[in-house]
Order: sequence, then C-alpha cells, then structure tokens
Amino acid sequence: KGALTTAGINKGLISPHINNEPVHTLQQLQDIVKKVSMSKEPVLFIQGLYPSGKKAYYAVVLSD
Repeated sequence: KGALTTAGINKGLISPHINNEPVHTLQQLQDIVKKVSMSKEPVLFIQGLYPSGKKAYYAVVLSD
C-alpha cells in the first residue's frame, strides 16, 4: 500500500489541496511530495472533497 492509501484516502477525492497548494495534475502532486520529503518536517496536509460533498482532511507523514 502507498502512503495515501495507508492514511485512509479513498479514490474519488476531488479538489485536493496539499499543504495549501491546489493539485490538478500528477506532476504537481509529484513535485509537492518531492519538496516535502526533503524538508525537516516531511508531512503532507491534504484536504479535499468527495463526490458526496463530504469534506476530508488528512495528515500523511512521509518517512522511511
């Protein structure tokens, strides 16, 4: 399992923002993950909506 799946993020999350940055493409996601993984505090703060309208918030620690 990947870090996002392990954190409980289900398929279908829309309008995601990671660390307050909007994410529209896989490249944007990869760039943010790369930047955060090299920081002192490797945590992704993810917020978004599911198609049902439910808001979702997650914190994903990127560590070995």
